Amino acid sequence: MNGSSSQVVQRHEGDDPSVGTVFAGRPPLCPSRACLRSMRPDPDAHSDEAPLQPVVCLHCGQRGIVATNGVLVLFGFRHEFLIGYGASLSTMRVKLSESAVTLFGQHGLTPNQLAAYAAEWALLSGSTQGILRLSPDQPALMDCYEHFRRSVLEAGLRTGSVQAA
Repeated sequence: MNGSSSQVVQRHEGDDPSVGTVFAGRPPLCPSRACLRSMRPDPDAHSDEAPLQPVVCLHCGQRGIVATNGVLVLFGFRHEFLIGYGASLSTMRVKLSESAVTLFGQHGLTPNQLAAYAAEWALLSGSTQGILRLSPDQPALMDCYEHFRRSVLEAGLRTGSVQAA
Protein backbone atom coordinates (compact mmCIF):
# COMPACT_ATOMS: atom_id res chain seq x y z
CA MET A 1 0.00 0.00 0.00
CA ASN A 2 1.81 3.08 -1.16
CA GLY A 3 -0.66 5.85 -0.47
CA SER A 4 -3.48 6.86 1.74
CA SER A 5 -6.81 5.13 1.71
CA SER A 6 -10.17 5.38 3.34
CA GLN A 7 -12.57 2.53 3.78
CA VAL A 8 -15.69 2.22 5.90
CA VAL A 9 -16.55 -1.22 7.17
CA GLN A 10 -20.32 -0.83 7.24
CA ARG A 11 -23.30 -2.72 8.53
CA HIS A 12 -25.60 -4.41 6.06
CA GLU A 13 -29.37 -4.37 5.99
CA GLY A 14 -30.70 -7.18 8.17
CA ASP A 15 -27.65 -7.24 10.49
CA ASP A 16 -28.45 -7.58 14.17
CA PRO A 17 -28.07 -4.03 15.59
CA SER A 18 -26.62 -5.39 18.83
CA VAL A 19 -23.45 -6.70 17.19
CA GLY A 20 -20.58 -5.23 15.22
CA THR A 21 -19.90 -4.95 11.57
CA VAL A 22 -17.52 -7.79 10.75
CA PHE A 23 -19.62 -10.34 12.54
CA ALA A 24 -22.26 -10.72 9.83
CA GLY A 25 -25.32 -10.35 12.04
CA ARG A 26 -24.31 -12.93 14.63
CA PRO A 27 -22.99 -12.27 18.12
CA PRO A 28 -19.20 -11.89 18.17
CA LEU A 29 -17.15 -14.65 19.75
CA CYS A 30 -15.27 -13.87 22.92
CA PRO A 31 -11.72 -12.72 22.06
CA SER A 32 -10.25 -14.84 24.86
CA ARG A 33 -8.42 -17.77 23.23
CA ALA A 34 -9.55 -20.10 26.02
CA CYS A 35 -13.23 -19.29 25.53
CA LEU A 36 -15.43 -20.28 22.60
CA ARG A 37 -18.62 -18.57 23.73
CA SER A 38 -20.57 -15.74 22.14
CA MET A 39 -20.56 -12.28 23.65
CA ARG A 40 -23.82 -10.53 24.44
CA PRO A 41 -24.82 -6.93 25.10
CA ASP A 42 -23.68 -6.08 28.63
CA PRO A 43 -26.72 -5.31 30.80
CA ASP A 44 -24.49 -3.86 33.57
CA ALA A 45 -22.50 -1.45 31.39
CA HIS A 46 -23.42 1.90 29.99
CA SER A 47 -21.82 3.69 27.07
CA ASP A 48 -22.04 7.46 26.79
CA GLU A 49 -21.55 7.07 23.06
CA ALA A 50 -24.60 5.66 21.28
CA PRO A 51 -22.64 3.95 18.47
CA LEU A 52 -20.67 1.87 21.01
CA GLN A 53 -22.32 -1.24 22.44
CA PRO A 54 -20.72 -2.68 25.60
CA VAL A 55 -20.58 -6.49 25.40
CA VAL A 56 -19.69 -9.25 27.84
CA CYS A 57 -18.95 -12.94 27.68
CA LEU A 58 -21.27 -14.55 30.19
CA HIS A 59 -18.94 -17.57 30.40
CA CYS A 60 -15.54 -16.02 31.22
CA GLY A 61 -16.47 -12.41 32.04
CA GLN A 62 -14.43 -10.77 29.23
CA ARG A 63 -15.76 -7.29 28.55
CA GLY A 64 -15.37 -5.16 25.46
CA ILE A 65 -17.24 -2.93 23.06
CA VAL A 66 -18.58 -3.18 19.55
CA ALA A 67 -18.72 -0.18 17.22
CA THR A 68 -22.28 -0.73 16.00
CA ASN A 69 -21.80 1.57 13.02
CA GLY A 70 -18.51 0.00 12.08
CA VAL A 71 -14.98 1.28 12.05
CA LEU A 72 -13.48 3.71 9.57
CA VAL A 73 -10.00 3.40 8.16
CA LEU A 74 -9.23 7.12 8.23
CA PHE A 75 -5.92 6.76 6.45
CA GLY A 76 -3.14 4.30 5.99
CA PHE A 77 0.41 4.28 4.71
CA ARG A 78 2.27 1.06 4.07
CA HIS A 79 1.20 -1.11 7.01
CA GLU A 80 0.15 1.56 9.50
CA PHE A 81 -3.47 2.70 9.79
CA LEU A 82 -5.50 5.17 11.82
CA ILE A 83 -8.91 3.72 12.65
CA GLY A 84 -11.90 5.78 13.76
CA TYR A 85 -14.86 4.38 15.66
CA GLY A 86 -17.72 5.62 17.79
CA ALA A 87 -17.59 9.37 18.31
CA SER A 88 -15.52 11.35 15.83
CA LEU A 89 -12.61 11.71 18.27
CA SER A 90 -12.27 8.00 19.10
CA THR A 91 -9.28 6.54 17.23
CA MET A 92 -6.72 3.77 17.46
CA ARG A 93 -3.59 3.08 15.45
CA VAL A 94 -3.00 -0.34 13.92
CA LYS A 95 0.49 -1.37 12.80
CA LEU A 96 0.71 -4.51 10.68
CA SER A 97 3.86 -6.52 10.17
CA GLU A 98 4.58 -8.17 6.85
CA SER A 99 3.93 -11.49 8.62
CA ALA A 100 0.43 -10.37 9.62
CA VAL A 101 -0.36 -9.12 6.11
CA THR A 102 0.82 -12.44 4.66
CA LEU A 103 -1.00 -14.60 7.24
CA PHE A 104 -4.38 -12.89 6.82
CA GLY A 105 -3.79 -12.27 3.12
CA GLN A 106 -3.88 -16.04 2.57
CA HIS A 107 -7.58 -15.74 3.39
CA GLY A 108 -8.19 -12.84 1.04
CA LEU A 109 -7.94 -9.93 3.49
CA THR A 110 -6.36 -6.76 2.18
CA PRO A 111 -4.29 -4.66 4.59
CA ASN A 112 -7.27 -2.24 4.91
CA GLN A 113 -9.63 -5.08 5.78
CA LEU A 114 -7.13 -6.55 8.21
CA ALA A 115 -6.66 -3.20 9.96
CA ALA A 116 -10.44 -2.82 10.32
CA TYR A 117 -10.83 -6.41 11.60
CA ALA A 118 -7.94 -5.98 14.04
CA ALA A 119 -9.47 -2.76 15.38
CA GLU A 120 -12.83 -4.45 15.94
CA TRP A 121 -11.06 -7.38 17.64
CA ALA A 122 -9.16 -4.94 19.88
CA LEU A 123 -12.43 -3.24 20.85
CA LEU A 124 -13.93 -6.63 21.73
CA SER A 125 -10.85 -7.26 23.86
CA GLY A 126 -11.45 -4.03 25.74
CA SER A 127 -8.66 -1.99 24.12
CA THR A 128 -9.94 1.38 22.99
CA GLN A 129 -6.80 3.51 22.61
CA GLY A 130 -3.17 3.40 21.75
CA ILE A 131 -1.35 1.33 19.16
CA LEU A 132 -2.26 -2.22 18.25
CA ARG A 133 0.77 -4.03 16.82
CA LEU A 134 0.20 -7.24 14.91
CA SER A 135 3.69 -8.67 14.67
CA PRO A 136 5.29 -12.05 15.45
CA ASP A 137 6.82 -10.75 18.69
CA GLN A 138 3.41 -9.64 20.04
CA PRO A 139 0.76 -12.07 21.40
CA ALA A 140 -1.90 -9.92 19.72
CA LEU A 141 -1.05 -11.39 16.30
CA MET A 142 -1.90 -14.97 17.20
CA ASP A 143 -4.79 -13.95 19.47
CA CYS A 144 -6.34 -11.90 16.66
CA TYR A 145 -5.70 -14.65 14.10
CA GLU A 146 -7.23 -17.31 16.37
CA HIS A 147 -10.32 -15.11 16.78
CA PHE A 148 -10.47 -14.59 13.01
CA ARG A 149 -10.12 -18.32 12.41
CA ARG A 150 -12.87 -19.19 14.89
CA SER A 151 -15.33 -16.42 14.14
CA VAL A 152 -14.89 -15.86 10.41
CA LEU A 153 -13.26 -18.86 8.78
CA GLU A 154 -15.02 -21.63 10.71
CA ALA A 155 -18.38 -19.86 10.59
CA GLY A 156 -17.93 -19.15 6.87
CA LEU A 157 -16.93 -22.72 6.12
CA ARG A 158 -20.05 -23.96 7.94
CA THR A 159 -22.28 -21.61 5.94
CA GLY A 160 -20.33 -21.84 2.69
CA SER A 161 -19.73 -18.06 2.58
CA VAL A 162 -15.92 -18.19 2.91
CA GLN A 163 -13.65 -20.17 0.66
CA ALA A 164 -10.81 -22.03 2.28
CA ALA A 165 -7.35 -20.95 1.24
